[in-house]
Amino acid sequence: MSRLSLSTGLRVLGALALAGAIWACDLNPPERPAPAEILALSQAANEGQQHAAELRLRHWAGAGVAAARRELGRLWLRRPGMQRDAFHQYELAARDGDAEAALVLGNWLRNSPDARQALRWYQLAAAQGQAEAALALGQMALGGEGMAPDPALAMRWLQRAAQLGNAEAISLVSVDRGSVVAL
Repeated sequence: MSRLSLSTGLRVLGALALAGAIWACDLNPPERPAPAEILALSQAANEGQQHAAELRLRHWAGAGVAAARRELGRLWLRRPGMQRDAFHQYELAARDGDAEAALVLGNWLRNSPDARQALRWYQLAAAQGQAEAALALGQMALGGEGMAPDPALAMRWLQRAAQLGNAEAISLVSVDRGSVVAL
């Protein structure tokens, strides 16, 4: 009887140890890849060299890595019939704070029937220092795209884009007079 109890006890103890190990692994978040690693995998996947590269991007995207979501969206954008999935990946990345993904969404939506949708994404990207998004906001405010024309708001965005180093914005803004030179 004691032998049966010892055997059963060891099995229970082993099962508890295994369950504890699995539980401990679930507490550790997935390793966050370096941006260079994501870009290298994206390049390999885009060149069709490694199916494994796309699988890894999918894994990281599923784990919530914004840059992986953006790069997966970029990959899928080139595939016929995958545009909706690509847009979704860009949207997830932008919501997770990826300024480049927010810029892509803004560019995508700027030419849509409702250009106001682009404003949200451009604002998100510009708030994170994305100069091209600030330029787009200035141009939209100046031309009345998705909003009533607002030259003062346009100037603020164009100046911000110029401060961030955007060459086009620098040429549009006269620093001395604070006015739009030309569009």
